[in-house]
Amino acid sequence: MASEVLINLVEKQAIDIHAFSEKIALLVSNKYGVLLRMVDGVIALKDTSPQHNAALFLVLDGIFKRFVIKDKLPTNFKKMVENYVDVTLKTNSKPSSESIAFFEKHKENNSLKQLIKQLPIS
Repeated sequence: MASEVLINLVEKQAIDIHAFSEKIALLVSNKYGVLLRMVDGVIALKDTSPQHNAALFLVLDGIFKRFVIKDKLPTNFKKMVENYVDVTLKTNSKPSSESIAFFEKHKENNSLKQLIKQLPIS
């Protein structure tokens, strides 16, 4: 249900994507709820339309530029990165400098190494 509401809000341009991504980053960083549920809910935007892909890029980029990892990467984090890489390439977008810095810190992580190499961060 939340995914459908999000799709409609993006379609009607009735959501502040930057504020939404900021709130999601705060929740994810502080481990409120299960990451996979959030990822699945937000990823529902993908491939609905070019407008939705652009919004998804902004949401995920906003999460990565504010994401704080205290110990280790959360379970299912790779799925979020996979979708970020996919939507970044589909929209021909460039990650923010803060997101690039985040990925630079984790470029040696075995599960993320190949994904990070696909990002246009040069």
